[in-house]
Amino acid sequence: MAHILKPKRALRLSLAIRIVALCIPLLLILLFLVMRTDPSRAEWAEQTIASPVRGALATMTSLGPLRYISVSEILIAACVAWIMIALVALVVELFRRTVQFRAVLRHLSLMVTVGAWIVSLFSWTWGIGYAGRSLAQETGLLSSGISVEDLAKVTALFAEKASEYSKKVPRDEDGRFNVPLRDIFEQSSAVYNGISSEFTVLDAPAYPPKPMLFSKIMSALGFTGVYYGFTGEANINVDAPAFTIPFTIAHEMAHQRGVHSEDEANFASIAACITSGNTVYAYSGYISGLLYLSDALYEAAPEAWFALSDILSEEVISDFAEQSAYWERYESPASKAASAMYDGFLKSHGQTLGVRSYGACVDLLVTWLAPSQASDAS
Repeated sequence: MAHILKPKRALRLSLAIRIVALCIPLLLILLFLVMRTDPSRAEWAEQTIASPVRGALATMTSLGPLRYISVSEILIAACVAWIMIALVALVVELFRRTVQFRAVLRHLSLMVTVGAWIVSLFSWTWGIGYAGRSLAQETGLLSSGISVEDLAKVTALFAEKASEYSKKVPRDEDGRFNVPLRDIFEQSSAVYNGISSEFTVLDAPAYPPKPMLFSKIMSALGFTGVYYGFTGEANINVDAPAFTIPFTIAHEMAHQRGVHSEDEANFASIAACITSGNTVYAYSGYISGLLYLSDALYEAAPEAWFALSDILSEEVISDFAEQSAYWERYESPASKAASAMYDGFLKSHGQTLGVRSYGACVDLLVTWLAPSQASDAS
């Protein structure tokens, strides 16, 4: 009898452990959903829980040789591999001659539990910040709208500066942007020094950005970089056109500084680059900002947009053509699906413009620069 009871006790204990392992993340997700309904509570959680945890993780993943290795990329690869193995194991159980429903349920419960833990940890390390104060609120760059005149002035400023800096950055014999990736990455630590003196909310430790081994896969999915809250790392697609990489680095570093929304991270990146005092980063910031501004100007005033053709240098036009040709090669159902999924993610966290919210950084740029057109931003 004792030999029969022991397996039953072990079975009950195992079931209890599985229930607790699932209930904990579900409760954390429920608490997260409650907390994010109140901006003040969400801001408190972001400042006292999420931000310190991300900072500690970023410190740990920047120690020794880890500063050159994307820990998050390894974790993502391991997660994908585990999912594939788990799915295969589940299919094997389903197609056994005698289906063991207990084994099938065990596989399903494990997958659901792991998924719940991932969602809950993401929610409390990164997602909670979406419901807190925005960068526009923190910096006072709030605007009810911008005029077409101001938009045209700031766009012209970026066209002039991009053209000016396009002739200062190193180029190869074919006229292509030619700065070693190592130099771009090493110079990133000081990129926020300038802008953080004006916007102290952006003042934070600089952690090394990480080049991604699977950069071509990122391009196929339509991503230039990714910030991973689980590790606090800024991961960079180094296969993209080189002149865009400084801007991408500064964008992901904005996330490390607690800037959550993509449009505001774009603004922070551009502002940091053009005030950095670094020619390479300044050019990347001006040409990237010009892309967002000119898109908005073309929609608002096509005639003003066409007038920019007299301002742009041959180097800027060539770099834009290179960027366009690069991303055209990666247009595919996979990239559109990834974009749609990320669009849904942004909307689920209050970014109601979805992927189109990337253009909202224009409002911040114009609000920041329009009142002082006579001054040089860099």
